[in-house]
Amino acid sequence: MFGKPKGNTRRIKLPFESKDDKPYIFASYGHDDKETVFPLIKELYEKGYNVWYDEGISIGEKYDEVIEEHILQSAVFLLFASPLSLSRPYVLDVELVLARRISARTPMLTLFIEDNVQVPDKAADLIRNSAYYRLDEIIDRLEVIGIKNFGRRKAVPIERDVPQYWFDGHDLDPAGDSGNIVYSTEEPYACLAFHPEDLTACNPYAKELFFAGYNVRSCENLSDEERIRMITDRRCKAYVPFVTARYASSGRLEMDYLAAKKAGKPLVALYIRPKDKDGKDEGLMLPRAIAEEFSLLQGLDMRELTTNDFISKLEAELERRKCFSLMDKGKVARRSFKIRDFLYDFTDEGRRIVLTKYLGEKDTESLTVKRAYFGFPVRDIGQDSFRYGNIKEVCLSEGIERIGNGAFSGCSFLQRVEIPQSVISLGENAFSRCSALASIDLPDGLRVIPKNAF
Repeated sequence: MFGKPKGNTRRIKLPFESKDDKPYIFASYGHDDKETVFPLIKELYEKGYNVWYDEGISIGEKYDEVIEEHILQSAVFLLFASPLSLSRPYVLDVELVLARRISARTPMLTLFIEDNVQVPDKAADLIRNSAYYRLDEIIDRLEVIGIKNFGRRKAVPIERDVPQYWFDGHDLDPAGDSGNIVYSTEEPYACLAFHPEDLTACNPYAKELFFAGYNVRSCENLSDEERIRMITDRRCKAYVPFVTARYASSGRLEMDYLAAKKAGKPLVALYIRPKDKDGKDEGLMLPRAIAEEFSLLQGLDMRELTTNDFISKLEAELERRKCFSLMDKGKVARRSFKIRDFLYDFTDEGRRIVLTKYLGEKDTESLTVKRAYFGFPVRDIGQDSFRYGNIKEVCLSEGIERIGNGAFSGCSFLQRVEIPQSVISLGENAFSRCSALASIDLPDGLRVIPKNAF
């Protein structure tokens, strides 16, 4: 039986480009099962079978129509059965209904990827005679069916190795320092639109995009006239509403969308649904005038896709429309950015964030470097970042791991430094020429201390 490896599905690379070269196997699965399903469809592909899965859908295409078309034209319908996939309304009420319609001419196979899966009554008869528990059984069945095998080949993963920080378990700063969104000044840009009172709910998504290097601007605090001007500007390449109950009921959503539609801006909507008392998503009522259009135009089926899927799809669309600040070796990267009195940058190919410079008052006596600013985790104190400052006390918060070369060099008034247990290395001259520093407590896990650190 297939295990579900622990890990963050946010970072899973697509196993191969999804093409609809016939004959192909249509893969039906729950999106949160990616870690289990993707290796299986990769193995099928490498053994010579064409497989189509819904990563082949582009933003702007009508999701329901593309799914229906590919199910109807498939040579085999393959369901990856799990408690998750068999609880999805879209799998049960759309995909399996279409599979039943074509069952006389298109074989259906079901691969159970977890133990003790309860099959809903409405799908029991369809699944009962097509159940398998190992991939080699599926492959044997494909040979019996006689679906064309194109010969062994190597799958080429689709690389999407861009900086990704949110949805990786980072909490907002415990002191509540969530702040306002930092926005791009570069062009072209995508316009993010939401209700001002939904800032807390929408902040993480906007920051994810900004710090992955994409140009995004928000119009939530603008007047009606200014907001429409931003959405319809020729430099705006996409209208991205974060749809909440407030935004929908205020009348702004309808007005903004109709303006974007008239200006020919593509729609990519994220639905942020409220939770009921059991923690389940509640429904979201869209204004009648636009509800049907949103359903038809949206390139993502939000009944099925997770927020991670949304961000991945949106990133692809923003890249296609050149809405990024800097492309380095095929990867999107954000330049240095300022938050309050600090300058930050990315390092280690975008996998780490580093404080590069203190820009505040030189005569500040006491200073705390938090583990996160505006919700973004700080891992490194960069080279020479506080050099020659007049600081007397510094508290570095838990979570910071490295103190760079010369970080506090020449801080001759520095008397006290609080270093957290998370720090694992000090750089050369990190605290050199700190003549007032009488003592310091070093963490147990510190592994690198150069001779001239102090």
